[in-house]
Amino acid sequence: MPAITIKVSNAAQLAAAIKSVKGGETILLAAGDYGVVSIKGRMLADTVTIKSADGANDARFSDLRIDRSSGFRVEDIDVNRPLKSGEATFLQAAYVSSSSNIQLVGIDFRGSMDGNAKNDGVALRITGGSGNTVTGSTFEQWNQAALFADTKGLIVEGNSVTGVVKTFAFTSLQDSVVAGNSFVGVKPEWSPTTGGVTFRDNSVGGIAAPVIESGIGKSIAVANAAQLAAAIAKVTGGETILLAAGDYGSLSVMNKLLTATVTIKSADSVHDAVFANIRVHNSSGFVFSDIDVHRPLAAGEPDWTQAVYVSNSKRIDFVGVDFTGSLDNNPWNDGVGLRVAYSQDFRVVDSTFAQWNNAATFEHVDRLAVIGNSVTDVREGLDFAAVHDVTIAQNRLFGFDPNLAAGDHSDSIQFWNAGVNEGSTHVVIRDNVMMQGANGGIHGILIGAENPLARHSDFVIENNLYNGDARHGISIYGVDGAVIRGNTVTTAVGGYLEAGININRSTGVLVENNITPLLLQDGANTGLTMRGNIDLWDSKQKTGVALDQVFEKTTAGLFSEAAYDSRSATGFQAFNGIGAEYFDLGNAGTHGHIGSLVANLMIA
Repeated sequence: MPAITIKVSNAAQLAAAIKSVKGGETILLAAGDYGVVSIKGRMLADTVTIKSADGANDARFSDLRIDRSSGFRVEDIDVNRPLKSGEATFLQAAYVSSSSNIQLVGIDFRGSMDGNAKNDGVALRITGGSGNTVTGSTFEQWNQAALFADTKGLIVEGNSVTGVVKTFAFTSLQDSVVAGNSFVGVKPEWSPTTGGVTFRDNSVGGIAAPVIESGIGKSIAVANAAQLAAAIAKVTGGETILLAAGDYGSLSVMNKLLTATVTIKSADSVHDAVFANIRVHNSSGFVFSDIDVHRPLAAGEPDWTQAVYVSNSKRIDFVGVDFTGSLDNNPWNDGVGLRVAYSQDFRVVDSTFAQWNNAATFEHVDRLAVIGNSVTDVREGLDFAAVHDVTIAQNRLFGFDPNLAAGDHSDSIQFWNAGVNEGSTHVVIRDNVMMQGANGGIHGILIGAENPLARHSDFVIENNLYNGDARHGISIYGVDGAVIRGNTVTTAVGGYLEAGININRSTGVLVENNITPLLLQDGANTGLTMRGNIDLWDSKQKTGVALDQVFEKTTAGLFSEAAYDSRSATGFQAFNGIGAEYFDLGNAGTHGHIGSLVANLMIA
C-alpha cells in the first residue's frame, strides 16, 4: 500500500488530520504558527509522522500535548513558548503523558529568547508510558530544559542544551538511556548513578555532574517554617522530617522530584504541627502524616479557596491528616479542604475533613485512593472529574449542612464531566457510609454525565449505605459497564423525597442484591440486568417490605449504620473500620481489596 501524505497549512487542518489518521501516514506542515497542538487518545500501531514540509521554514507550535496515545513521530518543528504575564515558571511547553512510542526528533525548543531564562518555563515533560525518544533536538533558554518521570525504555540522545537554569531531571525510570547530549555553559543536576538510567558520552562543558548522596533512613528534626523549608530543599529521598508542635503557616513544595519517599510528620502525635496552606506542584515522593491543616477563610476570600492544592505531581500521600475549616459551626463561610489536579498515584487515607464548603475535589488524577476518611459538617463531600483507576472505600460521610436557600444540592460522592469533557474509568466505590443527619437534602453517590458524549466506564458500586431524603441515593448517568451490588439505600425519617437507585442512559449494568425503596430506570438503558433486590418500604407509595423485617434494628440514631444492619446477605454489610475514627491502617489488609493500596503507608 503506498504511503499516504496529508498536507496541512493551519491548526484546524492539522487537528482534523490527527483525528483521521489510521497509522502510517505522514502529515506535512506548511510554514506558519499552529498554536496549541493536542494529540489525545490516539493509540496507533503504525507510526504517523508529523513534520515541517520545508526544513528551512519550520512550522511553529506554542504548546504540544500528547496524552494516552502511541505511534507518533513529531519531527523538525519549532516549539516556541514564552511565558505570558503572570504564568508560573513550572508551565510546560510540551507535555507527553501516559503515552508510548512517541518520537520527538529535531525539535527546536525555545523560550522567550530575551536573554533571561529565569523568566521562562519548562520546555518538555514526559511522564508515564514507555518507548519514548527525544533525539537531535535543541533546548535553549528555559527555566528547566526537561523533566522525565515514571517511564520505561526512554531514550534521550544527541540533544543540545544551552542557556537554561536547570537541565534534565530524571525520576523513577526503567531501562532508559541518556547518551551523546551536549550541555553548553550549564551544570547538569542529574546524578550519573540515577537508578534505571544508563548515561554515556554526554558532554557537560568540563563540569562534572554531582553524585547525590542518598537520604534513606535519615531523620531531620525541625521546629519552624524556615527550618522545614530548608530541609525540603536539601532532601534527596528517603528522609523523615519530624515536626515539633507549632504553627508552620504556608508550605510550598515545588519541582522536587524524588524516587525514594520523604515523610513529613509531627514528632509528637498528641501535639500536631499545624499548617494554614500546603501547595505541592511538579513534585513526587512525599508523604504528609499526622499533621493538621486549619484554614479559615480571610475576609473577602471566595469559597473555592483551597487549603491544600496538589498539582502535576506523583506519589503524594496524606495520611492521618486533620483538615479543618473555620470551626465556627458554619461551613457556609468556608473553602475547600483539598484539591488534587493533573496528578498520578495520590492517596488520602485515615484523615478527617470538618467544616468545609467542599471537603475535597479530584480532577484529572490517575491511580487515586480515598480510603478510611471521615467527612462531616460540610456543604459538599467528595467530587471527582476525569479520574481513572480509583478506589473510594471505607469512608464515613455524615452531618451535612447544605445551604438550600442558595440552591445547594449537596453530594456525598459525586462524579461529573462538565467542563473537563472526559469521563472517569475503572472506579471502585465500596464500603462507604453516607448519613445526611438532621439538616437534610443530600445525595449519596451521583455519577453524573452533564456532557453526554464524555461517558464513564467500568464502575463497581458495592456495599455502601445511604440514608437521606434525596432521590439520588445511588444514581448513574452515562456509564458503560457498571456493577451495583449489595448496597442499602434508605429514606431519612420524615424525608421530603423517597431515596432510590437510579439507572439512566447506561449500558451493561448489573444491579443485584440491593435494598432500596425505589429502583428506577429511564428508557435509554441497554443491557440492564436487575435481580435479587429487596423492595424496601416506600412511605410515599405505601408499598414494599417493612423495615423491621429487613433490618435488625431501626432506632439506632441518625448517624449509625447499626440501624440498617441487614437480616440477610442482601444489602450493606457493616464492619468495624469505616471512617477515620475506626479505620485501622495497621490491619487494613483484612479487607483484601484495599490491602495492596495501603500496604506501604505504615508510617513509623
